[in-house]
Amino acid sequence: MHVAAVVSRSTVASLLGVVVLCSTGRGTALTAQARMARASAPQVRVFTPPDFWGSYAIWGATGYDARGHIWFGVTSNDEGTASAHLYELDPDGGAITDRGDVISELKRLRLYRPGERQMKIHSRIVEAADRYQYFASMDESGESPDGATLPKWGGHLWRRGRSGVWEHLAATPQALIAVAVGGRYVYALGYFNHVLFQFDTQTRRLKSVPVGSAGGHVSRNFVADERGHAFVPRVTEAGGTLSAALVEFDASLHELGAMPIGQYFERSRDDSHGIVGVSPGADGTSYFTTGKGRLYQIIPSVSGASTVSDL
Repeated sequence: MHVAAVVSRSTVASLLGVVVLCSTGRGTALTAQARMARASAPQVRVFTPPDFWGSYAIWGATGYDARGHIWFGVTSNDEGTASAHLYELDPDGGAITDRGDVISELKRLRLYRPGERQMKIHSRIVEAADRYQYFASMDESGESPDGATLPKWGGHLWRRGRSGVWEHLAATPQALIAVAVGGRYVYALGYFNHVLFQFDTQTRRLKSVPVGSAGGHVSRNFVADERGHAFVPRVTEAGGTLSAALVEFDASLHELGAMPIGQYFERSRDDSHGIVGVSPGADGTSYFTTGKGRLYQIIPSVSGASTVSDL
């Protein structure tokens, strides 16, 4: 298993994958030709995380903090421990540090249930305005591919502050596969049936709303914006025909609208990955990609539902 990172003088810029264009000393913008002349290919370094018994894969569980350090979760496929680990990478020095594993933290907090398994940190590791990092862990044991049976041990929502101490926020019957930050709210997506959880960072109140997802379909990601709105796929099936729509919820978890996603399924219902990539855009817009490789833009509205544009 390896982690690849782009390394440059500006750690944050390299992590975000952006190119910083500097003006001249006189304050005049560089011409496109001059920018091209000064451009150079990024340097890429490959980092190998420390091994642990059962270490397997990073299922998109990545993130970065305000310092530009990279965070990632590593899945365990060990039947004995079944405990995902959280790692921190300092891209300047190259050091990778194990910041704990889920089962050990549950035991420390006396929340562990005998035999419990939390083999995955599948969600992104996201930093909110309160400077805490939020992420989720999950179990898969006993779940049925068609969505009829939930995983035995469900999921947990976590946060971690500058002290490095893990704080347990919630345990859910559903596996928590994705996490996103929207304003003061942290959202988590549980399966099956796409249940949206909302954690208020100011009041610590946890709320939830079922979004709906046919059978065993699970979207790997979803979107939240700076207004505190969340956008989650809803998958329906009627007469053997599948359809998908992006459902918008406001900060009160009221449904504002459902916008069709035409290019959503890359395989069968239960094997499709739904939303796989997300990114904030300019002026409050958001972007997401589906497992089929389609790029969409979410354009917020001053009043009413947002619009979704197929790019």
